[in-house]
Amino acid sequence: MKAFLDTSALIDMLDGSQPAIAVIDKLAGECELCTSSINICELLRGVVGKEGERRGLRAICEIEANLAVMPFDAAAAQEAAKLYAALCAKGKPVSEADYLIAGVCAANGIRQIVTQNKKHFCDMPCFEKIITY
Repeated sequence: MKAFLDTSALIDMLDGSQPAIAVIDKLAGECELCTSSINICELLRGVVGKEGERRGLRAICEIEANLAVMPFDAAAAQEAAKLYAALCAKGKPVSEADYLIAGVCAANGIRQIVTQNKKHFCDMPCFEKIITY
């Protein structure tokens, strides 16, 4: 089984949030932890060209070395488009990054996500479990 770490969980982990670290550590003992290239991009967007860039880049490299990083590929694009259409039909559109991330999860059979932004993912049928802390 895999657990997907959303950007909010990654940021909280990097910031030393004890609740985030406790949840992530527990999951690490139970399943494979992963994220996506989209989440890595969101992290990079927060450090590139900013004070502390070098330190931030080192931390992101460490994340990449310790997590499976799922790509946004053609299968993810198809799943993301389906999710987007379904959510719009229900009158519940979400941000582009969130349905792209959910598309990566759906394409890779990942049914649980760790996030502090539960409302971003709660209407997406691809997730059986949304883990917050």
